[in-house]
Amino acid sequence: MDPVSSPPPAPPRRTGILKRPCPHCGQVSLRRVGGRRKGEGLSAPRAGYGRVTHMRCTAEGCGFEGWVPRRANRRRAAWWTRRRVRRLAVALRPLARAAGLLGLIGLGASVGAAVGSAWERAHAPTPAEVRAVLPPGEYHDGDPLPAAHPLAQPAAVAAAPLDLRGACVWGRPGRNPYRGSVSEALRSAKLPAAAQAQIVAKVAAKRPDGRLVIANDGIREEGSTRVFAASGFAMTYGRTLCLETRVNFPAGHSEAADLYEAQDERGRRVSVMVPDVCGNVSVIGGSSSSSEELRLRGLGGAMPSQLKLTTLVGGGEDDPAHAVPAPGTLACVLAGLLAWAGVRWRRRGRAVR
Repeated sequence: MDPVSSPPPAPPRRTGILKRPCPHCGQVSLRRVGGRRKGEGLSAPRAGYGRVTHMRCTAEGCGFEGWVPRRANRRRAAWWTRRRVRRLAVALRPLARAAGLLGLIGLGASVGAAVGSAWERAHAPTPAEVRAVLPPGEYHDGDPLPAAHPLAQPAAVAAAPLDLRGACVWGRPGRNPYRGSVSEALRSAKLPAAAQAQIVAKVAAKRPDGRLVIANDGIREEGSTRVFAASGFAMTYGRTLCLETRVNFPAGHSEAADLYEAQDERGRRVSVMVPDVCGNVSVIGGSSSSSEELRLRGLGGAMPSQLKLTTLVGGGEDDPAHAVPAPGTLACVLAGLLAWAGVRWRRRGRAVR
């Protein structure tokens, strides 16, 4: 066979994204020409070439320089990318399985922690139960009023001179004395206007209707058999009016207070207590001749309806302590994704085998 007519030797295996054999010498020695030299000394590419790149050959004895179609380069780049991705996937497959296992463990741990936290919250004592077992002499400044309470509505809040809370425990007399006026306390309690005027006048003139002794088992009138409930009354402190307050003095402790009473337009009696130690204006319920009768009546007695609590933040739908946490944390989501990726890689590896 004539050596002149024999086909040129096959070029070596090509590697790299943009490498292809030179159309003149067949060697993989083309290099891109860019920048200001791009297209220098070359005529416009032929229309059939499509998109082209200015290339020159760096092989010894070959001076090729011209336009090379870019289509082949793109195919070569796609093939190279696929091959690299496959190699990387094979190398990372053991790591993916380990990551999937760790993800499953993390997911289980997250779900277990969430379930445990939910169980603890479900069996934890409510704020009302915690307040009920406070040691003598301890106090609690109450909770915000529930959103449905009439005194918690925007119009009532805007008209009330004092802040409103509920379920306080009065355990340390004189700790936070009242800093408002009698009129502000009675207006915040939404008492009838006629009763407010009578009580404000009596307090200003220092004409109490009686004297009281406050203790944990009841509020007794001196020189009489009348007893008021030591819980369920509305008491002020600082710049706050707290509904359904409970006395929780140290054992054997008592405090003295003035009693002011008035009647509204319908003839209903309103009783107000002002302790000597702190001046906390308190609206107390109806009286009785014995503590046992008061206990049978229930908390509040004859308290006005707006000063009673039907649902506390510590015992109803608004209670944050009864919310069950969902395992929707970022760590749990990442663990789930890793677990899913590990399962997918494992299945794909089995399918390839």
